[in-house]
Amino acid sequence: MTYATILIHAALTLGAIIVFSRMQGLRTFAKMSGFDFAITVSFGSILGASVMSPDTHVTVPLVALAALFALQIKAFRL
Repeated sequence: MTYATILIHAALTLGAIIVFSRMQGLRTFAKMSGFDFAITVSFGSILGASVMSPDTHVTVPLVALAALFALQIKAFRL
């Protein structure tokens, strides 16, 4: 585990959160229901886990974030 790896994982994961949030719009963090709050906490957990365990491949947290955003979009349309 090197500092460079940690910085790369943090930058990529945070960048993905920003990109997904922009794609989904303001509803991501505004007007939160209980489900939205749980999803938001999950985003932070994924970010923290990817930074603290850089042995995982960088695509794993990105796929997890994409899955959570997809679930949030699906729940919004129901």
